[in-house]
Amino acid sequence: MIDFLMVIFFSFIALFILWMIMVGRMSTHVIMLGVLLIVAATGNYWSLMTYRGFPTTAVMGKDNSMIWASIKDPTPKNPDGLIYVWVYDPDRETTRVEELLHLNFNSKPRAYEIPYTKESAKELREAMKKKMKGFGVLLGLELDGTGDKIPKLKIQTIDPYEILPK
Repeated sequence: MIDFLMVIFFSFIALFILWMIMVGRMSTHVIMLGVLLIVAATGNYWSLMTYRGFPTTAVMGKDNSMIWASIKDPTPKNPDGLIYVWVYDPDRETTRVEELLHLNFNSKPRAYEIPYTKESAKELREAMKKKMKGFGVLLGLELDGTGDKIPKLKIQTIDPYEILPK
């Protein structure tokens, strides 16, 4: 709801500034302030969407510990299908905003949206079954070198019984 209200509010500000420019009652300083306000509001809106927990389409690191996944198979409404994974990525680089505000998101899980393929969905379903049995699952995305722009999902399962001393 707040997102909708922000868009309406800043649209009215933009229309008001445009009307004032057309009427000719504004100095260039006020015009520049209005443009700066609109740019700052747009940047603030998109950064808020990122920090609210929406999945990112950014490139995932190589060895992420999978927490869980959500797979939405293709339907008539969504013919592409969707795959969301929630991972812990200890090697993720911090952004400038995180450095500026002294935030440490590296110790927190992150949601990713990855391209849907039947193969990826099948492999993830198997990994989720193993996760429920207590196995560790590492995820990563990498290009397979065939020129395909869709990265291939790399899944590695870790059997805890092989790691623990007997």
